[in-house]
Amino acid sequence: PYIYTDVLDFKNLQELVVNHRIDWIVHFSALLSAVGEQNVPLAIRVNIEGLHNVMELAKQYHLRIFVPSTIGAFGPESPLELTPDVCIQRPKTIYGVSKVHAELLGEVG
Repeated sequence: PYIYTDVLDFKNLQELVVNHRIDWIVHFSALLSAVGEQNVPLAIRVNIEGLHNVMELAKQYHLRIFVPSTIGAFGPESPLELTPDVCIQRPKTIYGVSKVHAELLGEVG
């Protein structure tokens, strides 16, 4: 089973976690580059604030979360061949920046 919800509505997310005894969240919520570059403030809210909401729920309720990254996290300076796991990431879109943000938060959180 799965549930679609507004990732910006923390209280609703919290109710869903509690009422459905959720222990895993698969977090795909994001505005991709084409839309995000047209409305950067909204992309920041959805892509970054939404991630923070999910991570806060995970912390409070001991949830496991899956937040996929993307090739969008790389930029023109990233090596195109034999790309190492750790390399320069300087994306040129808010979507890419938000994915790098998510990756780095995942390393510390």
